[in-house]
Order: sequence, then structure tokens, then C-alpha cells
Amino acid sequence: MGKNDKAVANCYFKVDIMVAGAIGLTGKFASVSGLGIEFKYDEYYEGGSMYPRFMFDYAKPQTLTLGEGVVTNPADFFAWWSWTINQGMAVPAGNGTIALLNEKNETLRGWVICGAYLTKYKGPTLDANSPRMAVNTIEMVYGGSF
Repeated sequence: MGKNDKAVANCYFKVDIMVAGAIGLTGKFASVSGLGIEFKYDEYYEGGSMYPRFMFDYAKPQTLTLGEGVVTNPADFFAWWSWTINQGMAVPAGNGTIALLNEKNETLRGWVICGAYLTKYKGPTLDANSPRMAVNTIEMVYGGSF
């Protein structure tokens, strides 16, 4: 670890995904997984060469998982959810950001999400005896992040 790297406590991820400039997902989550992009290549061998050449084939979609969080604008999220059910692949891809914020709401790091489609929503587990009443898990397939 470098001298500027340090453990960060009491952080959360603020997620904003917009579809068609309006509806989408806005929320705060404790965990985010699946950030990245995977590239696939075809190998070609030419006569007289012992080493292959690599030709780009495609970028493999990733699965972005948002966990232990709360959707802060349920009306927009429900609109995206119902639009997806009714329109299927006619729904435009969502684009947006994920920001890591500290306890002072200062942004420590950010990622841009491109081409997101909603694939799974697991609603909250309601338990009046638990301090973590409203926990959602949301999964999206997407084209990549940077």
C-alpha cells in the first residue's frame, strides 16, 4: 500500500443509473460487485511463427450486483422495472455513475457505468426485530465501467 492509501470506514456507494434521461435507479448501497470489463480475443497462427496473433472479438457483458442498500427514488425504479417488463429489449440501456462516499458525503472514487439492463431485483427482507429492515439486492448486465 502506498503512503496515501488507508482503510476507509463508514462508507457507502451512491448509485445513479438513468434510462432515456429520466427514469432509472437512484440508491445507496453497502456493497457493489462486478465492476470491470472482460475482453475476448481470437487467436490466429501464421505460418513460420510460433506465437499467435490476437484479434479483438468482443467485450463480454458483466453482471453488476448492488447489495445491502435502499432505493432512494422508488417511483423511478418501479417505472424502469415495469418498462422493462412491458417493452423488453426495446428499453434503452441505462447509463450512470457509482460513487464511493465517506461519512462526510465526500466522493472518494467514482465509476461510470455504460449500457445497463435490469436483470434481477430482490426486495427487502422485512423484520421488525432487525436494525437492517430495508435491504435490496439489484443485478444488472452492462457493457462495462471505467
